[in-house]
Amino acid sequence: MTTSQSESVQPVDADYRQPEWDCDYAQQPFSNADGSLYLPPRWERLPQSMWGVLSFVFSLVGAFAFLVLVCVCTWIVLVNPEAVDMDTPHPGLALAGLGLLGCCFVQLVALVLGIVGLCESHTRKSFAIFGVFFSMMTIGLVSALIVLGVMID
Repeated sequence: MTTSQSESVQPVDADYRQPEWDCDYAQQPFSNADGSLYLPPRWERLPQSMWGVLSFVFSLVGAFAFLVLVCVCTWIVLVNPEAVDMDTPHPGLALAGLGLLGCCFVQLVALVLGIVGLCESHTRKSFAIFGVFFSMMTIGLVSALIVLGVMID
């Protein structure tokens, strides 16, 4: 039993990620309200990378948590200047420091997810680019603060 040419045409509203399309997006027309067919630009037909969206969300959450924890540490030191004593550290500063390390881990996860999103083919890469950018900026800021702290001692 053979299939004819007309039976192999996919419907207009089909999912773009179907493997039987063989990534040939230019062959699938869309219809306007008046029934005429057109081909939208390629970027309108590509879905967003799921890994890129996750990278963007993780990087924003990690950056926001990092800024909140830096503000908490600053507030603890301003209210209680002897909290910086190395013999008996303030428990709030110790927890905030662990939180900052957790934020660094979240940023590393966001960086890896963003790189995976950039390597994914046939998807839009905008969220992956923003996720990689924000996670690298936060990791760079943490590194700069660590270097500054080492230089002060």
